[in-house]
Amino acid sequence: MPILTVVLMLAAAMPGARYPISLRITALPEARNAIHVHEGPGYLGLSAPPSESSVTYAGKQAVQAYEAFAAQFFQPDAKVALSLELVAVRPSVELKSDGWHAVVQHQLQLLDPDRVLIASWTVEGRAIVAGLAEGALPAAFDKAAAMAERSFEAEFERPPKVLALLSSLGVEKGSVARRPLIAEAPLPAPEPAPPLKPEQRIPEVYFEAGGRFVSMGYSGSNHPQNQASTAFDGSKIAPAFDLRLGVAGSWFFAQAGFSSGAMSRDGDVEHSFTSVGGDVGIALPLNRAFEVRAGAGLYTSRISASTYSFGPQPVTQTAWQAGPDLMAAIRMTPSFGTWMRMHLVLEGRYHLASLDISMVNDTFKDHLGPAASAAVVLGVDLPLARRTR
Repeated sequence: MPILTVVLMLAAAMPGARYPISLRITALPEARNAIHVHEGPGYLGLSAPPSESSVTYAGKQAVQAYEAFAAQFFQPDAKVALSLELVAVRPSVELKSDGWHAVVQHQLQLLDPDRVLIASWTVEGRAIVAGLAEGALPAAFDKAAAMAERSFEAEFERPPKVLALLSSLGVEKGSVARRPLIAEAPLPAPEPAPPLKPEQRIPEVYFEAGGRFVSMGYSGSNHPQNQASTAFDGSKIAPAFDLRLGVAGSWFFAQAGFSSGAMSRDGDVEHSFTSVGGDVGIALPLNRAFEVRAGAGLYTSRISASTYSFGPQPVTQTAWQAGPDLMAAIRMTPSFGTWMRMHLVLEGRYHLASLDISMVNDTFKDHLGPAASAAVVLGVDLPLARRTR
């Protein structure tokens, strides 16, 4: 049962001092017929309340609220008769920090028997929308109407002409005890946040696999017998596949890596490579999910260069080299559990060494310069101790 209906039923039965006036509640048609139509949950709860669609008869709620006020504080059979007229009822909804609120504004005026204006008020009430059912928004507007009526009740004796009228009837200000203004229930005080403690990093073993893209630059010369020497140079992005096995602590990491890839044929030249080595470095946690890593490594690489300059079949020369790498990475580890966790790594790497390859009595010479690469790998963390929260 709506709260205003209950108030109306109880008001006439409540004892206490009353104004020696009869008060008739009237409403302009547009105020009495005011409604709020809610078409349903808004997008992500941000464009409208998330409750089901509904229609709220805000004008009817307002009339009931002031009829309850008249029944409780005025004498229906008094010789002096006044009219309290609802001029406008404006329902709306607002999104606040604690959720959606139903808001209603009432514009009222007090008239004497000759329809002469004595005083006017504009009051507002609001209530939070609780729940998702069809009746959630009408119930909130019902509470908002009761709050607006109580605001009017608290302000009733404030206008000078109202005080003069009551004084002429022998009613002293405040002799009729009215109810105080209703305030919205305050939000519960937030609990103090627990002191921040850095998460204790448990040493863990991790395995990673993913793709790498290597920017390879090369140059050289080719001077087959009885032909003029020709120079060549080029640069291509070569795809590769990475595997890693490592261990990480609270501020460091060490890992062994394997990478293999090939560059597609460019003219008469093809390259392929395989690298094995390792990195060590520091790890800087930014929060529970993100970490920045930087380090240096040493990798031994097997480079194969093939040329089709000497016939339909390629001639291939293989060379080995060892050289240093510099690397930096961003590591993202969303928490899906307290034991095994997945992570994603975005890495940049620069191989500092260069390599010269020649074949067939030095008639073909190939120079590979330092190479930059970028990798995206997925991994699994396996803690060496039980992880707790």
